[in-house]
Amino acid sequence: MNNEQWTEYLFWNGQSVSKELPLISGKDRGFLTGEGLFETLLVRQKPLFLKQHLHRLQKSAIQLGYKEMDWETLAQQLWDWASLDSGRLRITLSAGNQEGSPFAPISGPSQILASLSPYTPSVPKFIQVQTLLQSRSWIHRHKSTSLAETCYLARQKGENYEFLLVDPTHQWILEGLSHNFFFFQKKTLCTPALELPILPGITRAFLLRLWEDRIQEGSFCQNVEMECPFLCNSLIGIVPIHQINGQKTNGSDSSAFERLQKRYQEFVSESASASSFC
Repeated sequence: MNNEQWTEYLFWNGQSVSKELPLISGKDRGFLTGEGLFETLLVRQKPLFLKQHLHRLQKSAIQLGYKEMDWETLAQQLWDWASLDSGRLRITLSAGNQEGSPFAPISGPSQILASLSPYTPSVPKFIQVQTLLQSRSWIHRHKSTSLAETCYLARQKGENYEFLLVDPTHQWILEGLSHNFFFFQKKTLCTPALELPILPGITRAFLLRLWEDRIQEGSFCQNVEMECPFLCNSLIGIVPIHQINGQKTNGSDSSAFERLQKRYQEFVSESASASSFC
């Protein structure tokens, strides 16, 4: 599968299909009520963190009452299907077709749609962040396809501009629109705790395992002293923040940040040469 073919083929419930083939039923709950989940992965010859992404997807599906499916078979199918080129893999899980009232228990089998497209991470040289007070609910702990609010906010921000969401009650920093948030305090790697209404990011978890020095997960206010704040997710990796609410940060000018970024980049390079799914 070369790059020219990628935008022409999709993966639908275990089979590679043409993008011209109509797939979604008019009864699909993901389409009608937004009951769906998704994962987005970086592909570097192989999908990075495929097992971890599917585990998060499965955990959310169980908690939200979706019908059980064969996750091991799906993992192997996706690994084989999306392992020949580099780009972006999007996996979408719909709760299945709606029968009767949308408030009735989910009865039909879940539907899986995956798409592959060319992607080369492009990290801006200068990232500025504005904090935004926003109430968050339990759904934000899941990678839900109900993204109307996030998409609206994303359209409001300018180029190389990101929002950093802040809890309006306690003024605690939460996360970006589609990124987890980190910063250093000397050699301590700090990030908002999962007890807060944030997404349990795959890259977030990996960075916490990767860092060999001190780690602090907690509740941090906007005025906390921080060095080298940065954002992360599965597609962009690690991106330093250079300005918060108009105030300059020290960006990536830190030996600790450089060490962490180098380790992460080494992992991505090594993963590209992996030959089997594990």
